[in-house]
Amino acid sequence: MPSRAATCWHWASASDSIQLVDDANTVTVAGLDEGRDWCWIKESSLLTENVATDESRRPGRCHRGAEGEWVRQYVMEVTLAERAAYDKRFFLASYAAAMSAPRRILIYGVYGSGKSTLAARMAEHLGLPCYPVDDLLWEPGWVEVPVAQQRSRIEEICRRDRWIVDGAYHGWRDVPLARADLVVGLDYPRWCSFGRLLRRTVRRVLTGEEICNGNRETLGSVLSPDSILVWHVTAFGRARRRMRAWQTDPSAPPVVLLRSPAELDDWMTSLPRR
Repeated sequence: MPSRAATCWHWASASDSIQLVDDANTVTVAGLDEGRDWCWIKESSLLTENVATDESRRPGRCHRGAEGEWVRQYVMEVTLAERAAYDKRFFLASYAAAMSAPRRILIYGVYGSGKSTLAARMAEHLGLPCYPVDDLLWEPGWVEVPVAQQRSRIEEICRRDRWIVDGAYHGWRDVPLARADLVVGLDYPRWCSFGRLLRRTVRRVLTGEEICNGNRETLGSVLSPDSILVWHVTAFGRARRRMRAWQTDPSAPPVVLLRSPAELDDWMTSLPRR
C-alpha cells in the first residue's frame, strides 16, 4: 500500500475494485464499494470516516497490512477544504458531466431545505419552466386539494418535455420520479433545514406574506399540531432515507445529493447555462 508520505492519492474505479492513483504509482484495493467507500492519504493528518452515516473517528494508526485491512479503513485529510474538494470532485462533477442539459428536474428535500428557492434559481440558470408544487396543493383558506386532483395536476405538468418541480408528496410521488431525468436532493443536516424553516416562518408571520394562492402563515397555525415546524420534525428522517434510497436504486433517475448550501453552490457552477 502507499506510504503516508504520498502527496495526494485519488481513486478511480476499475471494474469491482478501486485504484489509488498518484503521478507515479497505482495501487489496487479489491472489494471497495465504488459508490461510497473511499481512501484519501496525505501526510499524517488522518481521519477515518463512514460516508454513509457521517460518523467519524480518529484511527490509532494507519495500517500497512493486507488489502482486507484497507478495505475497512477510509482516510482523509482533516480539513474542511479537503472535504469540500473531495465532495465536489467525486460526487458532483460526475453528475454534471452526465447531465449536461437536464430538462425534467425534481427537487426534493424536507420542509425548509430551500426547494422552492433552488427551483427558481435552476429555472433561471437552465431556462426551464418552474412549477411551484404548493400552488397546486392548496386553495385559498388553506383548503387542501383532494389527492386525486393533485395527482391529475402533477401528471399534466410531467407529461411536458421541460419542467422543474419543487417537491413530491404522498399520493403522486411516483409521477415526477418516473419522468425526471435528474433528481436534486437537498440532504442538509437537520439543524440547517430547521433553522432555515424557523427563520422563514417567523418572517412570514411578521410580514403577512401571501403564499400558496393567497394563504398566510399565522401565529395560530405555527403553534398548532399541524404546524409546519412539527411536520419538519416528523418528516426529516423519512425524507432523508427516501432520497438516499433513490440514489442507490438502479431503476431511479440520476440523483445528486447535496449536503450543504456551499456544496450546492459548487454544483451549480458546473451546470451549463441556457
